[in-house]
Amino acid sequence: MPNYEAKQGILQLKNPHKYTGVKTDGGVLYRSSWEQRLFYYMDHNANVIEWSSETLIIPYLFTLDGKVHKYYPDIVCKMNTRNGIKTFILEVKPEKQTAEPIKPKNRSLDRKARYEKEMFTYVKNTDKWKAANDYCSKNGLEFMLITEKHLFGG
Repeated sequence: MPNYEAKQGILQLKNPHKYTGVKTDGGVLYRSSWEQRLFYYMDHNANVIEWSSETLIIPYLFTLDGKVHKYYPDIVCKMNTRNGIKTFILEVKPEKQTAEPIKPKNRSLDRKARYEKEMFTYVKNTDKWKAANDYCSKNGLEFMLITEKHLFGG
């Protein structure tokens, strides 16, 4: 499996008044091409009133170690919708990470290790998303996972 490095950079803002987070060199730091695409949407979409990246901290219990950790969702945004103004918490993740991994039939060490790593990531993510959903329920917000299907269609 190839080792791809995430595309990172700074998105220069066309509408800096809408961004309420910390700016880096007049823009917003993105950690992947997917974040870059979503940040561009936030900056350019007229329905987005305000937004920020990794400004909210949600504590979550990681069930595998029994400890409370900090979760920084990718985006918090306030938007005009058909049903009025709503605030969303958005997380960008590959579709593959939103479903429980399938245990391999072939029990080679490589496949077993990959499965264990995928399962670790899945449990960590679902613990974070449960905490985010609970936070949203208590605060009148909406949590959404954004995958490649949202960003690129299909």
